[in-house]
Amino acid sequence: KSRIRARWPMKFEDSSGNITNTITSTESMGYIFDNSVINFYHNTMYGGTHCGLNAGNNSIVHAYNNIITGVHMGFRSGSGAVVTADYNLMHDNTFNYHAVSPGIINWGTNNLVNTDPELVDPLNEDFHLKPSSRAIDAGDSEIEVADDMDSDSRPQGASSDIGADEAM
Repeated sequence: KSRIRARWPMKFEDSSGNITNTITSTESMGYIFDNSVINFYHNTMYGGTHCGLNAGNNSIVHAYNNIITGVHMGFRSGSGAVVTADYNLMHDNTFNYHAVSPGIINWGTNNLVNTDPELVDPLNEDFHLKPSSRAIDAGDSEIEVADDMDSDSRPQGASSDIGADEAM
């Protein structure tokens, strides 16, 4: 469980594992994966100038239940990488996803596109969901992340919430 504010991207090379429940506000690229296998679940990315998640050099990324808002490009896949993205909430991005040949993005049918996540006060770093948020109960509960950024258990309702916060 992390809150990250970065001027430079967080780069993972030759890595494998899970990245869950992070809050990222960035002025640059968010995450860069090279030659990595990553499960990217229940994260909230707010703002930035370029790319939220950039998979390259034969990486495999499973991205589920994330909020990505206010970036130039939500997901990018290139150099033989494969990104599978579903149950994500995308808002106020110039492009939600982009694949550069030979990269592949498997874009699922359960993504909420052009949907305001209704975060409480992101400008003051309160990334909790408002009670009216469409992210509530909209995630894939098959993704087993036991708790949220505040250590509240998931799910609280019929399904997991999208993003790092599980509304109470």
